Amino acid sequence: PSLSTFVAPWRTRQLPHLDVVVTPGHVALAEGESLDVDVRGRGLEGCVLELLRGDAVLKTIPMVVRPAGASENAKAEALVPEVRSDQIYRIRSGRLVSKSYHVTVHPRPVVTGVKAELQFPEYTSLPPQTLDDLSAPIVALPGTHIRLQVATQLPIAEARLSFGGELRPA
Repeated sequence: PSLSTFVAPWRTRQLPHLDVVVTPGHVALAEGESLDVDVRGRGLEGCVLELLRGDAVLKTIPMVVRPAGASENAKAEALVPEVRSDQIYRIRSGRLVSKSYHVTVHPRPVVTGVKAELQFPEYTSLPPQTLDDLSAPIVALPGTHIRLQVATQLPIAEARLSFGGELRPA
């Protein structure tokens, strides 16, 4: 402890600064996504990622350090799997710490209903059909146009459909 700790204990303690580039820095994730942190700089030997609440360290995650070449900075990596709530993190190497970064977690939308509207080809003379129960595969004649309506508990900006593992915009 320094003299300032005794003279003014109410002041926030300033830790020595670690001069590094942290990617992604401040970031927004969907609930359950992993946080992949990449750090570049000097003095990264034995560095760790610290998850914080206020000034308290909740969890320490060792980082994998790749030594620097002759003309480049060292690189360190860490993964925080399945982030479920907002987080604050920083990088520590010995007594040096980086600035703190915020992770904002957004809830994933949940599908609450799916409806299919089938428009059959003219040659069939079949009227349009609406399927509210999609527990079974949709089977339709060639040339049938199918419109899916998907309801979610949260608003969504975009969606993608997967056909046989191939993603397509919805």
